[in-house]
Amino acid sequence: MFRSLLFTLGIVLMTSLGCLAQTFSGTGGPIPDDGSTIVFDLPVSGLPGSLDTTQFGIERICINAVHSWVADLSVQLRTPDGTLIPLVSGVGGDTDGFVNTCFSGNADQSIFDVWYPFTGEFRPFGDMGLVNNGQNPNGTWQLVILDTYAFADAGELLDWSITFGNNPCKLFPFESSDLPILKIFTGGQPIVNDPKIDAQFQVIDNGPGVRNYLNQTDYAYAGPIGIELRGNSSQGMPKKSFNFEVRDEVGDDKDLSLLGLPEGSDFALSASFSDKTLMRNALAYETFRQMGHYATRTRFCELVMDNTYQGIYVLIEEIRRDKDRVDIARLRPDDTLGVDLTGGYMV
Repeated sequence: MFRSLLFTLGIVLMTSLGCLAQTFSGTGGPIPDDGSTIVFDLPVSGLPGSLDTTQFGIERICINAVHSWVADLSVQLRTPDGTLIPLVSGVGGDTDGFVNTCFSGNADQSIFDVWYPFTGEFRPFGDMGLVNNGQNPNGTWQLVILDTYAFADAGELLDWSITFGNNPCKLFPFESSDLPILKIFTGGQPIVNDPKIDAQFQVIDNGPGVRNYLNQTDYAYAGPIGIELRGNSSQGMPKKSFNFEVRDEVGDDKDLSLLGLPEGSDFALSASFSDKTLMRNALAYETFRQMGHYATRTRFCELVMDNTYQGIYVLIEEIRRDKDRVDIARLRPDDTLGVDLTGGYMV
């Protein structure tokens, strides 16, 4: 009996030792500035057959990279099962790269809150707990990098590494909200300034006073959209804004009353990154409407992109000529003289 207990204890100890932190290191290479995405492979083997958020999973990812305008870089992790986790994008301005920068869902500080050289361990943009989803870690891991401002500055990934161990990243606990939840699936494509990429769109909106749940499948709307980045200088900010158009199954524009807004096909999702209240634009629009004028209508919502929670956004209708927005007559080709040319214009 005693020998049997010793044998069992030995097996448990060997199993535990086998699951201690293991780090796999990958090589780097040039980061092109031609608008193309570069992928760096890292083979992983010899680990337990599944990752979880309690016993054994991914702990951190570390990178060293140089780039003369580091805010141009978008860095993501792709796992063997295809899960894509955003690590960092749009931080650091014109500084020169990442120096011993590590990402972990267990870190106390977000990469949002620090500055070059970004040395240390920080929470990434995405939820690294999504990696520890039961998948087999043995396979090829990929670091996916895009220079979002093409034909300006090239860079180089010097090296990178992944550490697995007994302190795995936990899932961010976003499960429900009193706000509507918008879900967008890009299939792993990067969203760029132009052109719009194809994506799938789902709206969870149970109505005023009713809780909305991320995992529910009775959608207020579901269908294809085209989506692109929005703004100019704001594209360099960590939290991105987007323009999107609702489409039908053949790719044509489709008018839709979204979250109670008047029908239209074109909308914007404003990140309001510089406005920490998230309310200034919406409040200004509402005040102007209360004064009896037209102003863009808005709705607050939660955004989930490729299963990664992005935060609270402001859904905005796009200005256009119609009876529910800017109610002015459309000029005809023969409106060339006198009173025919008077009235309102959209510029």
